[in-house]
Amino acid sequence: MNLERSDVDDIMQILDSTQYDRLSVKTDRFSLRLQRTVDAGWQGELSTLAEANIMELDQSESAPSDSTSAVAAADAEGLTRVNAPLPGTFYRAPRPGAEPFVKEGDKVEPETVVCIVETMKLMNSVKAGCSGVIKKVLADNGQMVEQGAAMLLIDSEV
Repeated sequence: MNLERSDVDDIMQILDSTQYDRLSVKTDRFSLRLQRTVDAGWQGELSTLAEANIMELDQSESAPSDSTSAVAAADAEGLTRVNAPLPGTFYRAPRPGAEPFVKEGDKVEPETVVCIVETMKLMNSVKAGCSGVIKKVLADNGQMVEQGAAMLLIDSEV
């Protein structure tokens, strides 16, 4: 069974009905990457395994993002990361227009809910996991986060 252009078109139609902006699929036979753009809709790459390996090497040479730099600095300062338990959409508040769960400078306890990660229409509350003060919120409200991505930094030394 081969993946054909019509299959990719079907996948893009399915993705149109979701909040996701990116999809990456890699199998033994092919690699498929799709990304939603503001002006052009879905753009993608479909390649064979050999081409996919070249693509990954090209991407690894890119400069680190601002959040990557912030996490590296936080590790040096001994801050505690609050990581995404699942891939999904990061929300700072329980509903649109509501006050955020926490702001920079707020004191938290281990059981304090600091954000929500929505995955497949399920709202997953994320707790601080430690006592301390919110030092930095790394993710933007409504931003897609990957599993394990740092979303907030807590100074637990306070």
